[in-house]
Amino acid sequence: QSQLVVNFSEMISVINLFLSQFEKAFGNEEIKNILPTVEGVYMYGIVMHLGKIFSKSPNEHFSLDKFSSHFPEMKDRVDQIYNNHKDIIGKVKNNRDQLFAHTDRNFYKLGFSQVHIDKLKKAYDTDFSRIKATSKDQERYTPADLSTDLIEIRQMMDEVDKLWKD
Repeated sequence: QSQLVVNFSEMISVINLFLSQFEKAFGNEEIKNILPTVEGVYMYGIVMHLGKIFSKSPNEHFSLDKFSSHFPEMKDRVDQIYNNHKDIIGKVKNNRDQLFAHTDRNFYKLGFSQVHIDKLKKAYDTDFSRIKATSKDQERYTPADLSTDLIEIRQMMDEVDKLWKD
């Protein structure tokens, strides 16, 4: 169990580091001039690692489900995290599964947020309503969308981080 706690805490630390670095890079033209794909690279890392934590797969060894199975006294708190953040967790898991991990399955079913649709309309002066997501968990992440979700992701990570410390 101690190894699980160590690995779990390390994964949380990596996610928090990626979130901080994404925040510094997002919209920073000086950084983007040197590293044009920096926002996408951090977005990818954040989504991949969050997907591991919130995975329901029995093969994912460092998920919240595994954590609560080793520490049954945490199950209610873990369930509360899933309930409080179900839209973001669903979005992260769908993006991880359909865009980054299992790209051969249903990737085309993800749409874009209204914010991204509005940005496309402004840039290209055409209607993009056909590619709009049907719900939050069906939105395809873009760096701008990740940026708007950061407050909730940070709150969610604070709740997750408290689990292993308690």
